[in-house]
Amino acid sequence: MHRGLWQPCDVGIQCPLKHAVKRSQQTAAIKEVYSQLQTGVDSCNVRLDTKLGTLRDRVPETLIHAFNAMNQEDKIQKAFELCCSGNFNLSHSSLTSRPLRLILDSLPQTNPDLASAITAPRKQPCNDGKRLPGSSSVTVETEFTDTPEDDADVMVEEVFEHVAGCAVDGLEVIDGGLQAASTYAEEAESGVLLGETTLIPSSSGLQNCDLGRGRRVRQARNLEEEMAIANF
Repeated sequence: MHRGLWQPCDVGIQCPLKHAVKRSQQTAAIKEVYSQLQTGVDSCNVRLDTKLGTLRDRVPETLIHAFNAMNQEDKIQKAFELCCSGNFNLSHSSLTSRPLRLILDSLPQTNPDLASAITAPRKQPCNDGKRLPGSSSVTVETEFTDTPEDDADVMVEEVFEHVAGCAVDGLEVIDGGLQAASTYAEEAESGVLLGETTLIPSSSGLQNCDLGRGRRVRQARNLEEEMAIANF
């Protein structure tokens, strides 16, 4: 059974929620860096306060920001609509629709075993920790795997659109996460319009042929050498 397909939080809520938290944390870090720069601290000496007390005091602001970002009725309803199978989904309008009621009403004739399993009485679970007779064994789910990371500059609304299956202008999906799409000028600046780029130190003797077909070397710039050539 594909649990994720029938859990609205997994399908349409958790990804935007985590992104809202991420953006809130990024905003707090930016404010802290900016305040230090405004007081005259050199950029090389900027340090983020990561003490437990400081992080704890920021939690309420993060939770409020995440709540306001997610408190949208249409987005919550969309998460239920995304949990679909065939012509039906978990939205209220689908679950109470006439076509689905007709299927359920005819279930005793079309699939008696399933109808019997649905309507069979259920015993109250015991509190002694023992498994009820005839019950199936408990399936232990594996640990969560790493989920794709959306760039922090991506707006929460854009993550909502991506989750809903819509293409978002100016963004592209890289390794499952939303990232700002590279422009033609950026590609031209890197000197590579096709293939994959690998950044290596300028002192390396690595050549394009050493990387394999479709990959090209992008040499790291040595500013000191460039300034010497330009007679600076």
